[in-house]
Amino acid sequence: MFYNDYDIMTINELCDYLNIGQSMVYKLLNSGKLSAFRIGNRWKIPRKCVDEYVNESVKRK
Repeated sequence: MFYNDYDIMTINELCDYLNIGQSMVYKLLNSGKLSAFRIGNRWKIPRKCVDEYVNESVKRK
């Protein structure tokens, strides 16, 4: 699938993309380790922010 830096992911899409559970996603969002924003009560996560988080996580290891 093709995507660009402006794609927006939902919680469920992020879970599938990172292969982690929802509770871990909420921990990342609430701690500020993963940048995102809310529209109403729904989280919206820019794919660019996800890629930056993954790159930083790999560098730390």
